[in-house]
Amino acid sequence: MRLPTVQGSILLVHPTCGPTQPGDIDGLVRIQTYEALKEETKQEFPMFRWAYLPYSMKMAGPREAIQHMIIRKPGAHWDPEAKTLSSDFGNYGATHFIIGRDMAGTKSTIDGEDFYGPYDAQETGKKYSAELGVTVTHYENMVGRRRDRGYDDQQRLGKARSTGIYRRMLDDPRDAFG
Repeated sequence: MRLPTVQGSILLVHPTCGPTQPGDIDGLVRIQTYEALKEETKQEFPMFRWAYLPYSMKMAGPREAIQHMIIRKPGAHWDPEAKTLSSDFGNYGATHFIIGRDMAGTKSTIDGEDFYGPYDAQETGKKYSAELGVTVTHYENMVGRRRDRGYDDQQRLGKARSTGIYRRMLDDPRDAFG
């Protein structure tokens, strides 16, 4: 992993950890995974800060992305022109927020189809980014490559192939790369 660094910057890794939907990765497994990543990255990336957000996902797609931005946005800050403390209702001080593909998406209970489009949350987050004071960034889904144990963009591999790799990894992480 190679990241550009800005002097004095901090990266808050702030995963949501709460009750999950049937078929989702169990909360305890998520926390164990985050703890392993925290341990694995602490020497190379000392600017990472880890905190868990105890929150039950609402599966509200784009609206939930906005809620997550509000929860993590900057709070009070000094306004040098007015010489006053501006009080937002922010909590964690994040200036940027990553919205992944299909954030907080859900399937229809009638036909099993996705209720929201795969990039609806990203588009909605970008639409309200300036108003909320949080810059939205995004990334494409990354999946493992067996041949060299690297990663690739899911779009390049195709959904069926990458989903199969992902599911095998959940069943047995040692099998993810063959």
